[in-house]
Amino acid sequence: MRRSMMCASLLCVLVPAVAQTRVCMGGNLDTLSSAERRGCEEQVARARVAADDAHAPADWHFVVVCGEDGWKDYMAFSAAGQAVLANASADTDAANKTTFLRGTRLITTDASNKVMAEAFHIPSNSVQIAKN
Repeated sequence: MRRSMMCASLLCVLVPAVAQTRVCMGGNLDTLSSAERRGCEEQVARARVAADDAHAPADWHFVVVCGEDGWKDYMAFSAAGQAVLANASADTDAANKTTFLRGTRLITTDASNKVMAEAFHIPSNSVQIAKN
């Protein structure tokens, strides 16, 4: 039950513009207040800019996992596991060309750029990334 709920909660809410569909939001979306949802939408917007700034491959996808509860559920779902992801800001599944971003770490444009740089191995010492 929990696993199916987690999978359902990670479904992406895609945005209409073609160039922006590679970034979506996931997590416990049904439990977010309207203010939390707006905050997550802002995190998605910052992730889009950071992906463009990092020249992320066009066929790469990003899921902004909203809220710490959403990240806790994601940790249980991910092959990387809770021990690896507890302090991580992102988890990259290279085989599926997808990076899951911890939304609560995307609080500023600068922080978003650092998370994205780490996800694509651009030198940065401020963010820990988990790879599976």
